[in-house]
Amino acid sequence: MTSLSVIVPVLDEARELSALLPCLVAAGVQVVVVDGGSRDGSVAVARAVAGVEVLEGRPPRSRQMNQGAARARGDVLLFLHADARPPADFAGLMKRALVHGSVAGGAFALAIDDERPLARLVAAGANLRTRLTGHPYGDQGIFVRRHLFTAMGGYADLPFLEDLEFVVRLRKKGRVCLLPQAVRVSARRWQAQGYLRTTWRNTVLATWFYLGLDASRFSHWLDPCRRD
Repeated sequence: MTSLSVIVPVLDEARELSALLPCLVAAGVQVVVVDGGSRDGSVAVARAVAGVEVLEGRPPRSRQMNQGAARARGDVLLFLHADARPPADFAGLMKRALVHGSVAGGAFALAIDDERPLARLVAAGANLRTRLTGHPYGDQGIFVRRHLFTAMGGYADLPFLEDLEFVVRLRKKGRVCLLPQAVRVSARRWQAQGYLRTTWRNTVLATWFYLGLDASRFSHWLDPCRRD
């Protein structure tokens, strides 16, 4: 039977971890938390949950995820943000998707934890973009066969857009399966920076990436939890 490891990169996520980690452990999967230098007690919260392995590293998130993957024992790796909640039976959903040998990995649909119409509209737009491009973002919970992740050299050491760059390479290894069940993500980023501004920012960054241009000039747009 396929085994699963969940890697959670963290930077000041104590509140989110206290809700997320028990759910992951209850699913019977290996859970690896990789802290990037938190000052809010995230490491202590993670270590207090039995069954969670905690590593201490440093940003960027790409480096933290590679560090967690190196500790993983599962045949399949799921990279999950601390403020995301996977769908019920996420492990089973992934395993069924990977029964097909042509599938290299995949991700879930996106739902935002905000009942306002604008939030639902933004999530619908993100899911439409994913279906059209075949390129999910990291907040959708990217999963991949571990042997392919290793063969690809993991995530590129980038300060941001590491998720998009990785998925573009993953599609060369096989099909990227987009599951209809949703990962529910905290609305805090959109609420703090504005739904329209955040969506516009993400669109600009992705466009520059697809054009092969250097997006580092936009590093000042990153939200505080992504800064080194």
